[in-house]
Amino acid sequence: MGHCDHERFLCSRYNEAQMWDIVAEVQKYNEFVPWCTQSVVTHRQADYIDCKLQIGFPPIHERYTAQVTLDRPNMVKVGSDGCVKSHFLVLNWF
Repeated sequence: MGHCDHERFLCSRYNEAQMWDIVAEVQKYNEFVPWCTQSVVTHRQADYIDCKLQIGFPPIHERYTAQVTLDRPNMVKVGSDGCVKSHFLVLNWF
């Protein structure tokens, strides 16, 4: 399978600090990330989170463990090396 990139830019009514706070709430991804049907934090530190995510559109779902790096106020990086049929997934929010 080939390499696939998806990029999306949106205007928001939230300021930068508010957006960082929203995106850093990994446990709520299933409330606002498209096709995220489950988001459970399994380990949390000040700048690092492990979580279990489920992405899908019925009847197909993919479950994986993600590592989230928090760099306030610059970036939230979500990565997984075992996602989507053994491909690498990175979501950069900044």
